[in-house]
Amino acid sequence: MRLLVSFAALFLSVILLQLGLGGVAPLDALSGVALDFTAGEIGLLGSAHFLGFFIGC
Repeated sequence: MRLLVSFAALFLSVILLQLGLGGVAPLDALSGVALDFTAGEIGLLGSAHFLGFFIGC
Protein backbone atom coordinates (compact mmCIF):
# COMPACT_ATOMS: atom_id res chain seq x y z
CA MET A 1 0.00 0.00 0.00
CA ARG A 2 2.83 2.40 0.83
CA LEU A 3 4.38 1.80 -2.60
CA LEU A 4 1.08 2.60 -4.29
CA VAL A 5 0.80 5.90 -2.42
CA SER A 6 4.36 6.80 -3.42
CA PHE A 7 3.67 6.12 -7.10
CA ALA A 8 0.41 8.06 -6.92
CA ALA A 9 2.23 11.08 -5.48
CA LEU A 10 4.89 10.85 -8.18
CA PHE A 11 2.35 10.61 -10.99
CA LEU A 12 0.27 13.45 -9.56
CA SER A 13 3.33 15.71 -9.41
CA VAL A 14 4.21 14.88 -13.03
CA ILE A 15 0.65 15.61 -14.12
CA LEU A 16 0.69 18.98 -12.36
CA LEU A 17 4.05 19.86 -13.93
CA GLN A 18 2.78 19.00 -17.40
CA LEU A 19 -0.40 21.02 -16.89
CA GLY A 20 1.64 24.00 -15.77
CA LEU A 21 4.02 23.67 -18.69
CA GLY A 22 1.16 23.36 -21.14
CA GLY A 23 -0.34 26.57 -19.82
CA VAL A 24 2.86 28.61 -19.90
CA ALA A 25 4.50 27.47 -23.15
CA PRO A 26 2.03 29.24 -25.50
CA LEU A 27 2.58 32.46 -23.59
CA ASP A 28 6.25 32.40 -24.62
CA ALA A 29 5.31 32.59 -28.29
CA LEU A 30 2.58 35.17 -27.73
CA SER A 31 4.88 37.46 -25.77
CA GLY A 32 7.55 37.05 -28.45
CA VAL A 33 5.08 38.16 -31.11
CA ALA A 34 4.00 41.12 -28.97
CA LEU A 35 7.65 42.17 -28.56
CA ASP A 36 8.31 41.91 -32.33
CA PHE A 37 10.73 38.97 -32.14
CA THR A 38 11.60 37.18 -35.36
CA ALA A 39 10.33 33.67 -35.98
CA GLY A 40 13.81 32.28 -35.28
CA GLU A 41 14.04 34.10 -31.97
CA ILE A 42 10.62 32.80 -30.93
CA GLY A 43 11.76 29.29 -31.85
CA LEU A 44 14.88 29.68 -29.71
CA LEU A 45 12.75 31.00 -26.88
CA GLY A 46 10.48 27.96 -27.03
CA SER A 47 13.46 25.61 -27.22
CA ALA A 48 15.08 27.29 -24.24
CA HIS A 49 11.85 26.90 -22.28
CA PHE A 50 11.84 23.13 -22.78
CA LEU A 51 15.60 22.88 -22.23
CA GLY A 52 15.17 24.65 -18.90
CA PHE A 53 12.36 22.27 -18.01
CA PHE A 54 14.57 19.29 -18.87
CA ILE A 55 17.50 20.60 -16.85
CA GLY A 56 15.20 21.40 -13.93
CA CYS A 57 13.92 17.83 -13.87
